[in-house]
Amino acid sequence: MKKIGIDIIENSRIKIEQNFLNKILTQNEIKYLDQVDDLQRKIEFTAGRWAVKEAIWKVIPVEKRLAFHQIEIGYDPSHRPMVLNPEFANIAISISHEKHFTVAIAMEN
Repeated sequence: MKKIGIDIIENSRIKIEQNFLNKILTQNEIKYLDQVDDLQRKIEFTAGRWAVKEAIWKVIPVEKRLAFHQIEIGYDPSHRPMVLNPEFANIAISISHEKHFTVAIAMEN
């Protein structure tokens, strides 16, 4: 049976503080975030990473779970989000933003 995970977060709960970012983002994700000038876009990016990593956790077995800052999210050539960790290559993801909320889904291929 294929597994599916979903998560939603209210964007106002996201704080762009270094300790928080270090807990949920990889070093590459932090480097990307540092290049973003717009605070709202930083919040949306961070909320998206939080939500998609929560959704991924709901799909993978407990014994294979990594800390959020170890799960790397990048983009495919069409600029769709994808999990970069080879051990999670079988998981498809999607992230969507609305004015006040961000939602993400993860599903086994």
